[in-house]
Amino acid sequence: TEFSVQSVLGCIPETAALLDVRSGVRVGKRQLCELVGIRTDVLASQGLRHGDRVIVAEADPLNYMVSILACWAGGYVAVAVNPSISDYEQQNVIDMTGAAHFCGDCRAVIAPLPETATTEPSALHMDEPALILMTSGTTGRPK
Repeated sequence: TEFSVQSVLGCIPETAALLDVRSGVRVGKRQLCELVGIRTDVLASQGLRHGDRVIVAEADPLNYMVSILACWAGGYVAVAVNPSISDYEQQNVIDMTGAAHFCGDCRAVIAPLPETATTEPSALHMDEPALILMTSGTTGRPK
Protein backbone atom coordinates (compact mmCIF):
# COMPACT_ATOMS: atom_id res chain seq x y z
CA THR A 1 0.00 0.00 0.00
CA GLU A 2 1.24 3.49 -0.82
CA PHE A 3 0.82 6.52 1.39
CA SER A 4 -0.82 9.42 -0.38
CA VAL A 5 -2.29 12.59 0.96
CA GLN A 6 -5.60 11.64 -0.61
CA SER A 7 -5.59 8.21 1.04
CA VAL A 8 -5.14 9.76 4.48
CA LEU A 9 -7.23 12.89 4.02
CA GLY A 10 -9.91 10.94 2.17
CA CYS A 11 -11.32 9.63 5.42
CA ILE A 12 -11.46 13.09 6.99
CA PRO A 13 -14.75 15.00 6.66
CA GLU A 14 -14.81 17.88 4.17
CA THR A 15 -15.50 20.25 7.09
CA ALA A 16 -12.25 19.34 8.88
CA ALA A 17 -9.53 21.98 9.11
CA LEU A 18 -6.11 22.70 10.57
CA LEU A 19 -6.10 25.73 12.84
CA ASP A 20 -3.05 27.62 14.03
CA VAL A 21 -4.34 28.84 17.40
CA ARG A 22 -1.55 31.41 17.69
CA SER A 23 -2.29 33.21 14.44
CA GLY A 24 -5.90 32.17 13.91
CA VAL A 25 -5.11 30.94 10.38
CA ARG A 26 -7.45 28.15 9.32
CA VAL A 27 -6.74 25.77 6.43
CA GLY A 28 -9.58 23.59 5.20
CA LYS A 29 -9.16 20.11 3.80
CA ARG A 30 -9.29 21.16 0.15
CA GLN A 31 -6.74 23.96 0.62
CA LEU A 32 -4.48 21.61 2.60
CA CYS A 33 -4.49 19.13 -0.29
CA GLU A 34 -3.62 21.93 -2.72
CA LEU A 35 -0.79 23.23 -0.52
CA VAL A 36 0.65 19.75 -0.08
CA GLY A 37 0.49 19.14 -3.84
CA ILE A 38 2.36 22.38 -4.54
CA ARG A 39 5.01 21.64 -1.91
CA THR A 40 5.42 18.08 -3.23
CA ASP A 41 6.11 19.50 -6.70
CA VAL A 42 8.64 21.97 -5.27
CA LEU A 43 10.47 19.18 -3.44
CA ALA A 44 10.51 17.03 -6.58
CA SER A 45 11.98 19.93 -8.57
CA GLN A 46 15.00 19.94 -6.21
CA GLY A 47 16.21 16.64 -7.67
CA LEU A 48 15.32 14.58 -4.61
CA ARG A 49 15.11 10.82 -4.99
CA HIS A 50 12.70 8.39 -3.37
CA GLY A 51 13.75 7.81 0.24
CA ASP A 52 15.88 10.97 0.55
CA ARG A 53 15.82 12.62 3.96
CA VAL A 54 14.31 16.11 4.12
CA ILE A 55 14.73 18.18 7.27
CA VAL A 56 11.53 19.98 8.25
CA ALA A 57 12.24 23.00 10.43
CA GLU A 58 9.51 25.41 9.42
CA ALA A 59 8.79 28.15 11.96
CA ASP A 60 5.15 28.39 10.86
CA PRO A 61 3.16 25.41 12.24
CA LEU A 62 0.95 25.09 9.16
CA ASN A 63 3.96 25.12 6.83
CA TYR A 64 5.52 22.49 9.12
CA MET A 65 2.54 20.15 8.62
CA VAL A 66 2.37 20.85 4.88
CA SER A 67 6.07 20.03 4.50
CA ILE A 68 5.78 16.76 6.42
CA LEU A 69 2.76 15.64 4.38
CA ALA A 70 4.52 16.70 1.15
CA CYS A 71 7.56 14.63 2.10
CA TRP A 72 5.39 11.56 2.51
CA ALA A 73 3.42 12.17 -0.67
CA GLY A 74 6.66 12.68 -2.61
CA GLY A 75 8.38 9.61 -1.22
CA TYR A 76 10.83 11.39 1.10
CA VAL A 77 11.59 10.77 4.76
CA ALA A 78 10.72 13.79 6.91
CA VAL A 79 13.26 14.67 9.61
CA ALA A 80 11.34 16.79 12.11
CA VAL A 81 13.41 19.27 14.12
CA ASN A 82 12.82 22.36 16.18
CA PRO A 83 13.16 25.40 13.87
CA SER A 84 15.14 27.31 16.50
CA ILE A 85 18.09 24.92 16.74
CA SER A 86 21.51 26.52 16.34
CA ASP A 87 23.67 26.52 13.21
CA TYR A 88 25.87 23.83 14.79
CA GLU A 89 22.82 21.68 15.62
CA GLN A 90 21.48 22.08 12.07
CA GLN A 91 24.79 20.87 10.66
CA ASN A 92 24.86 17.96 13.10
CA VAL A 93 21.33 16.86 12.08
CA ILE A 94 22.29 17.07 8.40
CA ASP A 95 25.44 15.04 9.03
CA MET A 96 23.65 12.42 11.19
CA THR A 97 20.72 11.86 8.82
CA GLY A 98 22.36 12.45 5.45
CA ALA A 99 19.61 14.93 4.63
CA ALA A 100 19.42 16.07 1.02
CA HIS A 101 17.16 19.09 1.57
CA PHE A 102 16.08 21.52 4.30
CA CYS A 103 12.62 23.09 4.64
CA GLY A 104 12.97 26.22 6.75
CA ASP A 105 15.74 28.68 7.55
CA CYS A 106 18.88 26.66 6.80
CA ARG A 107 22.16 28.11 8.04
CA ALA A 108 24.16 24.91 7.55
CA VAL A 109 25.72 23.22 4.53
CA ILE A 110 23.99 20.43 2.64
CA ALA A 111 26.03 18.53 0.09
CA PRO A 112 24.77 19.15 -3.45
CA LEU A 113 22.73 16.38 -5.00
CA PRO A 114 24.26 14.55 -7.94
CA GLU A 115 23.18 15.81 -11.33
CA THR A 116 20.09 13.80 -12.22
CA ALA A 117 16.94 14.45 -14.12
CA THR A 118 13.99 15.58 -12.04
CA THR A 119 12.13 12.51 -10.88
CA GLU A 120 8.42 12.18 -10.47
CA PRO A 121 7.41 11.97 -6.83
CA SER A 122 6.23 8.54 -5.77
CA ALA A 123 4.51 8.14 -2.42
CA LEU A 124 6.09 6.18 0.41
CA HIS A 125 4.94 2.62 0.92
CA MET A 126 3.61 1.70 4.35
CA ASP A 127 6.69 -0.40 5.16
CA GLU A 128 9.20 2.37 4.37
CA PRO A 129 10.60 4.82 6.92
CA ALA A 130 8.54 8.02 6.94
CA LEU A 131 9.62 10.15 9.89
CA ILE A 132 12.74 10.72 11.94
CA LEU A 133 12.17 12.70 15.13
CA MET A 134 15.32 14.46 16.29
CA THR A 135 14.41 14.93 19.94
CA SER A 136 17.99 14.21 20.97
CA GLY A 137 21.18 14.09 19.00
CA THR A 138 20.98 17.65 17.72
CA THR A 139 23.84 18.74 19.99
CA GLY A 140 25.97 15.62 19.59
CA ARG A 141 25.84 12.01 18.50
CA PRO A 142 22.45 10.43 19.27
CA LYS A 143 22.57 7.98 22.15
